Amino acid sequence: MMYKVTLLKTDEEWQFYLRNAAIEFIETHSEHLGISEDDFDLQQIVECRRCDKEAYERHDAYGISTGYWCDDCYENNYPYRKDQYDYEAYGERLDDDY
Repeated sequence: MMYKVTLLKTDEEWQFYLRNAAIEFIETHSEHLGISEDDFDLQQIVECRRCDKEAYERHDAYGISTGYWCDDCYENNYPYRKDQYDYEAYGERLDDDY
């Protein structure tokens, strides 16, 4: 997991692998620059299962979570079905008129 710190006024970004390191960075830089800690944005970034890019939770055709995948791996290397399962198209018929 990774953490991204953004200075909102200038859009500068820093990345950390530990949450405590990101918080300590915000505290020390807000004192050093003379700005409020609210001027920083801290986001948790989840990495892709296959590579180190930012990822989003994906679901298979049945709606079951398959983990976090980036857009590139989802389009090219996704091992699960992406199409939606049509529950109404399968199963027994209610009438006997075949």
